[in-house]
Amino acid sequence: MMMTTDEKRVSDERYYHYNFERRDGFPKRRSVFFCYYAFFLPSSYELVVELCSPACQTCEEYLQNHYNVDKDMDEEKEGDDDDDDEDNKDEDEPHEPEEPGVVVPSNWGVSQYMVETGDIEKFQTILSETDRYMTMLMMENPDTDERVLSSCENGDQFCTYWAVLGECETSQNYMHLHCGPACSNCDRFDYHKRCPIPEDGDILKEPGDLNKIFERIVTDPYWADTYGPLEILSSPESTDGPWIITLENFLKVEECTAFIAEAEEEGYERSEDEADEDSIDGTLTSVQSDGRTSTNTWCFNSCMENPMLKPVHDRLETLTGVPNMNSENLQLLKYEVGQFYEEQ
Repeated sequence: MMMTTDEKRVSDERYYHYNFERRDGFPKRRSVFFCYYAFFLPSSYELVVELCSPACQTCEEYLQNHYNVDKDMDEEKEGDDDDDDEDNKDEDEPHEPEEPGVVVPSNWGVSQYMVETGDIEKFQTILSETDRYMTMLMMENPDTDERVLSSCENGDQFCTYWAVLGECETSQNYMHLHCGPACSNCDRFDYHKRCPIPEDGDILKEPGDLNKIFERIVTDPYWADTYGPLEILSSPESTDGPWIITLENFLKVEECTAFIAEAEEEGYERSEDEADEDSIDGTLTSVQSDGRTSTNTWCFNSCMENPMLKPVHDRLETLTGVPNMNSENLQLLKYEVGQFYEEQ
């Protein structure tokens, strides 16, 4: 069911209000009638910013005028050094502009920063293309998943600026995830489209494929001779349960020491279980459980690049027959005395 213009304006305001409601000094709407139709009063722009920022999506300018908030609108970043900022940037994230600009309201995420000396005509063209894509190809398409529609938004104020520079093609990993509307591409938010199972793939496609992996491991003497002893704790044949095997010497002592050091450096957090329902973009949500009291971390970044640990990843790839890029990162668990993971 399509919304009327007034209904959409109310919806836009509620969405925009949500992004600002936790900020100190958030501007309140003063007049219901005036603010809902303020969009049609460009001559009253200063009054609009002062009285109707939620309705007109001009909260950035309100905060700048009254609270001296910088263009990033993130006071928590003040005082952070440049090195910390660089460490926190996505590897594929384009560079922010240094030229002065103005903030342009947007219905598809945060307001967009338009560089005054940039290609204004192309900027406006992309804004129009964004509106057309989101309304005609997404909102009015009955096949669009509502979860995709609610997730696909411009999450950065420089999305349209970067799209003008062609970053939708050169920095796809970042742009399609954080700037879907500006790139007219929301497929990144539907993992069925982003990560389809290849028709000609041969990794665990058919029933019994996982069983074949374990049968190969336990029947090939190389694994038991090189990394054994090998013990079968459970299997469909022996216990009528899932496969569980151990290779006692699969890891060397120095490799274990390196994993522990990497985990301590990364930092442990309370282990969690997967929630019952996952998001449409494929990310997994998790919840704390009384039945799992350990702490854990993951083998990311320096752990993946550690030359001491690279042979372990290669060894696992050979063991399972599954490429590293198709495998989950190793989870590093820590159990103190008395901690446990209850059987489900």
